[in-house]
Amino acid sequence: MTNVFPDTPAAKTGLKTGDVITHFGNRPVATPQQLQLAVERSAEGTKVPVKIVREGEAMELTYDPALQPSDFGSVAARESEPEPEAAKLQSLGIAVQPLDGELAEQLGLEAEEGILVSSVGAQSPADRAGLKPGMVITEVNRQGVATVAEFKAAVKADPDGSILLLVRTTEGSQFVVVSR
Repeated sequence: MTNVFPDTPAAKTGLKTGDVITHFGNRPVATPQQLQLAVERSAEGTKVPVKIVREGEAMELTYDPALQPSDFGSVAARESEPEPEAAKLQSLGIAVQPLDGELAEQLGLEAEEGILVSSVGAQSPADRAGLKPGMVITEVNRQGVATVAEFKAAVKADPDGSILLLVRTTEGSQFVVVSR
């Protein structure tokens, strides 16, 4: 999650900024679109299990479907604050967060080097390039990145509008070009 606003169903569920949702209603969640669709299909009055990873620890929360507050858009805009641990890179359409050993283990990865993709915006440059939540970025333009700050600096230093990322999943590593 890149942002969790007060008095929303997500906040009432116990979700926090930086949580990685892995399952919703016992089904794996790999994209923001899958999560949104699953949430929209949830019937009011039925509790739904939500599996997450928070700071490397697997947890299960319970979602109680409810309508968003009628003033959600205006409240969210006023209360949005910079994320302390995670960084949202709007030009790419992704949010990233630090990767630690426990989180890497939860994701089935052997090493803990790199930056975790925590969300990907629909129809964003990252989405079009094939990035998915749970992928780990280990290089930007052939330079290793181990912290969110290094990642942000490497992306910012690239003025030509496209970046080469080396990403790792449980299936191996691959290069991905993201064009802004």
